[in-house]
Amino acid sequence: MRPTILAMGLLGLAAATSAATPEWLEKEFTNSWDAPDQGLESFLNQTCQPSGLDGIQLLAVQDGHGRPYHVHVYCRADKAAVRYRVTMPRAATGELFAAIRTQAAQPDKRVGPFFLGNEGELNGFLLIERLH
Repeated sequence: MRPTILAMGLLGLAAATSAATPEWLEKEFTNSWDAPDQGLESFLNQTCQPSGLDGIQLLAVQDGHGRPYHVHVYCRADKAAVRYRVTMPRAATGELFAAIRTQAAQPDKRVGPFFLGNEGELNGFLLIERLH
């Protein structure tokens, strides 16, 4: 009888743990990561609301300079009261990695994927900043 009670207790704990694990959501933005009220920042702040930068993963696909920029975001739907700002700092090719190193050292920021501008134009990278 005790093994049955123990097994039922473990099953109940497993069900409660899986129900408490927030869902990970995903969305793709094609040349629209910064669209007003529909871009990446809105998706993070209004839909996912991750509790921390560890709840955000980004990748991008771009097949060359000036080509469409496809950003894929995966975020944990914590529904937390945290706000994020998403920007794209730009720099010349030779200065891009120095700009990234400066941001990567900040604990309240997450460096995202590169953006390759048209030949002769500035390149960039997505930057997510946790505001509060």
